Amino acid sequence: MIVGFLIIIGFIWLIFEIMGITEYAWPFLFPIFGITLVLFMITLIIIGFVCKAQGNFPKDDQSVHPSHSMQMFSADSITAGAVYVIPVYCPNCQNKLELNRVNWIDSGELTCPSCFSTIQSSIREDL
Repeated sequence: MIVGFLIIIGFIWLIFEIMGITEYAWPFLFPIFGITLVLFMITLIIIGFVCKAQGNFPKDDQSVHPSHSMQMFSADSITAGAVYVIPVYCPNCQNKLELNRVNWIDSGELTCPSCFSTIQSSIREDL
């Protein structure tokens, strides 16, 4: 995102250069762009710290889905707000698992369409 911001600034500078007004407009706009970039970076850092403090993120190789989106699971043992943690990649063949292509066996078990191995999903209620 920062690179995109810098590209936009460069594009604006190029337009001013073509128009021949760079030496008049740029001294006023450069501090504005600089302050905007600094505020943008501070905002991203604050968001990063807040997200890190929240914790409870799934690992990179897992996908999280709300429990109400999985109709095949029994609702008796699930608390409100629980999510199913499903691997993104098959632990056996490392192929990507697409939820619309896997075969669901029962509540929490699915079969990889590539290697036909059984994969367990888990329920997280602490989010």
